[in-house]
Amino acid sequence: MKSGLRLIFVFLVIFSCKDENEAELAPIRDSYVINGTAPGVYNGVRVYLKSADTRGRLVDRDTAVIMNEAFKFEGKVATPEQVSVHVNSVNGSFPMILENEEMTLNINKEDIQSSTITGSKSNEAFQEYMAQYKNLYDQSRNLNQEYRTALQQQDSVRLNSAALDLQAIGEKQ
Repeated sequence: MKSGLRLIFVFLVIFSCKDENEAELAPIRDSYVINGTAPGVYNGVRVYLKSADTRGRLVDRDTAVIMNEAFKFEGKVATPEQVSVHVNSVNGSFPMILENEEMTLNINKEDIQSSTITGSKSNEAFQEYMAQYKNLYDQSRNLNQEYRTALQQQDSVRLNSAALDLQAIGEKQ
């Protein structure tokens, strides 16, 4: 009898203890949901998720229709993949990582590249990478212009300085 009570007590102690990491773990989703907003975009305009096929051509993966400046994508992916969001009547596209998570996408119709996506750590990391890449690209473009100007003016000091700066940026990329 005493051993039975001890056994029950041990089970109660074991099962009543929670792993601290257990509370931090988010449930694993088996599908994606993208809740989107598109302020200023008319009702009936289509939004596309596009991915590259084996030949590198963009193909429609999913389509949603904007109603009351909102849209929604739902589906499943086997593995995360890079896709781009295209909106009829809006120039350009917005790159993102499609994965089985619940995400919120806010379309900026004036500059789709300035759109934002939240709810996914992969997309947060991807957007940070894209921002850093854009910063390096802009620096490189400005230094190329400075290099060309120095070349035209035959300013060897500025020419060497720009060349060294361009080399440093090239190593960062």
